[in-house]
Amino acid sequence: MLKKMIVSAVALSATLAYGDININWFGSVGFFDNGTGPAPADPGDYIGSVFGSATAQLIWSPDAIVDNFDLANGANGWVANGEIVLNTITANAPYGDFDGGVSLYTDAAFGVTLDQGFVYSRIFGSAAPIAGEYFSASAVLNPALYDAGNPAADFLDHNTGAAVGDELNIQIVPEPSILAFLGLGGLVMAIRRVRK
Repeated sequence: MLKKMIVSAVALSATLAYGDININWFGSVGFFDNGTGPAPADPGDYIGSVFGSATAQLIWSPDAIVDNFDLANGANGWVANGEIVLNTITANAPYGDFDGGVSLYTDAAFGVTLDQGFVYSRIFGSAAPIAGEYFSASAVLNPALYDAGNPAADFLDHNTGAAVGDELNIQIVPEPSILAFLGLGGLVMAIRRVRK
């Protein structure tokens, strides 16, 4: 009986080990802000020059959908709908490009089975997302499970795939709950003004 339990435990641990993912994550070209003028002709339009820095996030998604920012969830990296931030880089490069290098992400570190999901990256032109600003999302990657015998990394270059060139092109909008609070605040101000 004990022998069966040991064999089962070893088999289970081997199975869980292969739930890890190994990713070579980077932005190869750089990014420009689409609200400051023609780009890339004007170097001042590159977000590394406009904002001084750019923030890139590597995100695990359970459903292969690129969700918008949850501005109220800053403690967890502004993610929504079960997404998890695997890695964050604040780049000070003039063009907002970045290199996260090759990293192994393990199930145990994030409390989910990473092989039952997808990975993508997003970049925005400041230290934190701001409503009304823009961000760029990469193509969604279905990463291969990490194989200790052949530990090749999946390549995730933000500047290829679904992103429109290297432009920040998706507007950051508040979640409905934030809009509701803003509306209530406006209503309270209007009532106070009427009473005066």
